[in-house]
Amino acid sequence: MTNFQDTATGIIIGFPNDITLEEALKQFPTLPTTLSATVIPSPGKDYSWDGSAWVLDPVKQNISLRAPAKDLLEKSDIVVIRCYAASVPVPPDWDTYRKQLRNIMNGTDTTSIVLPTRPPYPENL
Repeated sequence: MTNFQDTATGIIIGFPNDITLEEALKQFPTLPTTLSATVIPSPGKDYSWDGSAWVLDPVKQNISLRAPAKDLLEKSDIVVIRCYAASVPVPPDWDTYRKQLRNIMNGTDTTSIVLPTRPPYPENL
């Protein structure tokens, strides 16, 4: 996204793609000629432009957690396998951790903006 500021009014105009000021003025002749080439870059892929500033978009941030959650869930499989092999129950904190990861990964948890903290490795394994 590219944003330009109207130096006369202070209003910021956003464009959904990368565009130069010259291209914007050619494509949209009704734009004010007082636009400044000041570009306000996005701080990251988890941000959306609200018309005047970049704001953290929790939905985008949650979606960006899905791949790391899947990776952590796969890595935590070893705990379940070792518990099974040792004929001991999976500790409740590991059940909770894996459920939280699963919910982020499959999209049923849309409010988390950070991954859950991994519990300590079970002592009895």
